[in-house]
Amino acid sequence: MKGHGRIMGVDAKDGKILLEGTYGIERASEFAKLCAEGLGKADVIELDLTAVEDMDLPAIQVLYASKLRSLGGKKEFRLSGTIRPSLSLRFLNAGFIPHAVKDGSELERALVQYQVQEVV
Repeated sequence: MKGHGRIMGVDAKDGKILLEGTYGIERASEFAKLCAEGLGKADVIELDLTAVEDMDLPAIQVLYASKLRSLGGKKEFRLSGTIRPSLSLRFLNAGFIPHAVKDGSELERALVQYQVQEVV
């Protein structure tokens, strides 16, 4: 993976989290803390993936964990922004999606078992 990029923070007013760069195991903890902070501040969190170049398995696991945490707290955790072809390919090659995607909402719909209805 290339340079790390940065995590921009949570806007408490609109619950938006802007990510930039690559997300690997070395950033998974930082990413998880930011998602938890967002879920503590707003009822609806929007994770903007427009500037994300790549994610590996630990970062993808954070997406799933944040989604489950939001459901347990009766909140929403949404994916948004344009998905770069390289990121879409990463999800596709790893078996998380059945086809290429172009934006966050399409990624949400395509992610295997991401659209959980309730927490057991």
